[in-house]
Amino acid sequence: MSLPTTLALPAALRSALGELGVSDQDARLSLLPGGRRSTDAKLDAYLVLPSPDRPQLLVPLDASGGELIAERRSGNQVDKVVKRALSSALRRGYAAQLPGPRLLIRGGSLRRLIEFASSGACHSAGVMWGPPRANRKPVLRIFDAQANTWGYAKVGINELTNELVAAEADRLARVNALTWRTLRPPQVLLDDSLDGRRVLTTAPLAGAGAERQPSELPLAATQELFAAVPTTDATLATILGTPAEDADARVVELTELTVARWGGRLLPVGASHGDWTPWNMAYSGTPIESTAGERVLDVWDWERFETDRPLGFDIVHFACSSLDAARPEAADPGSAALAVLPGQFAACGLDPLSSDAVLAAYLLLIVRRYDADLAREPVASLARRREWALDLLARHLHHTPDRSVHESA
Repeated sequence: MSLPTTLALPAALRSALGELGVSDQDARLSLLPGGRRSTDAKLDAYLVLPSPDRPQLLVPLDASGGELIAERRSGNQVDKVVKRALSSALRRGYAAQLPGPRLLIRGGSLRRLIEFASSGACHSAGVMWGPPRANRKPVLRIFDAQANTWGYAKVGINELTNELVAAEADRLARVNALTWRTLRPPQVLLDDSLDGRRVLTTAPLAGAGAERQPSELPLAATQELFAAVPTTDATLATILGTPAEDADARVVELTELTVARWGGRLLPVGASHGDWTPWNMAYSGTPIESTAGERVLDVWDWERFETDRPLGFDIVHFACSSLDAARPEAADPGSAALAVLPGQFAACGLDPLSSDAVLAAYLLLIVRRYDADLAREPVASLARRREWALDLLARHLHHTPDRSVHESA
């Protein structure tokens, strides 16, 4: 079987397809005459966005792909305009008229993964890739025969990501065993492995009427998360413990300075989502029972859920998610993003005076997370994020007055 006029696969796209088990022999970039899609039933046609050199989205050439594009984050206003235009074209059935090459994949390879992830229920999916980080893994958005979203499947591609997918499955089992009123985690549809790739499929959240990526901290859901499991008290020194034996000198020094400053401070310890960020949230159309005007918060990506984190860890993580590590002002402890922390702690029922100590603990704990990921796979963007966290902590220790009046001896 011959493929239409072909172009070479860029290395980035070849690597991304390899993560899905699609070999070079089963994929081609093709310029189809007149913008038509392939008529060969054994070939599946996709758009690669933003380009084959920078694959972030693999969009099936049918109306269902428009929904996939519309919900992805965009870096700037131009990106948003372009994605809205593409979404409109796909929904209106004009996909064949869009410019650019098509990615043609022989049906057996990717379809096999899609059918496995959906337990045989579906044959079509779009694929999403995040930024190049050690914990990056492809996510399938699976569509049913009516072009509705059937579910999402995370696919482990190496030892680290297989562990993370397995960890999320375990944590979702724990999370879904709890009773929630103001937030909703996804339900697990499949937890299994195919060809050494761990696959976790969950039911979709955030349907029609959802307000995605809230800009303000969701107070009701944050409070309920903190109350999800019984809490205990521990000193900051106990929470941090001792640095790893292979920790570098700067981490050791900043840990010692943090413990010297706030080590005796008693902090409540309990549940933490671990990645409490706007892009992991959406206000659904479901109202919260007995609360006028508020809606349930749909929340996904629970792979970092823990029950031994200082309460407020997620508040700090939400605030820090808005900081661009590449900008010098991101390491300013007096920035507007961090100035709101005492008020947010108070609004969530925590001592606002503890926000300084929790910020310091958060930065050290997040650096440990980054170090664990970097040890598996060096990634420049994550290394920059690590240095930002240490720079911010150093300035926080140097510039922040001691506002605590409840230090323990």
